[in-house]
Amino acid sequence: LGGGEYVDVYAFHVYGNTLSQRYSYMEETLKKYNETKPLWVTEFGASTCEDGYSQFGQAIYIISGLIKMKSMGIERVMIYELKDSGTNISNWNDNLGIFKADYTPKLAVYFIFIYLRLFCFAM
Repeated sequence: LGGGEYVDVYAFHVYGNTLSQRYSYMEETLKKYNETKPLWVTEFGASTCEDGYSQFGQAIYIISGLIKMKSMGIERVMIYELKDSGTNISNWNDNLGIFKADYTPKLAVYFIFIYLRLFCFAM
């Protein structure tokens, strides 16, 4: 790869059913070049547009992805994005948030809260 000494982590994005394929590619590439730095997923999400996921489907996709990535040893995951960037229900990009454009929470927010409570901040 070259330049490995100039980075702290390697990142990739996950949308749809690409996690295993992308993770394997990144892992093989890093192994080939004897890199041992952590892998982060810096974009991960699901759209609730009319041709996308339901709110329940988005929540399940995110939580199952978080659990799978944790089991793979991925240290950090950034959910894309916090709130919908628009209100056009037919636009995929407008509906990627875990909150609606007016900051009303979608179901994923509650699922993520429970996930964090159980797996990250358990008392």
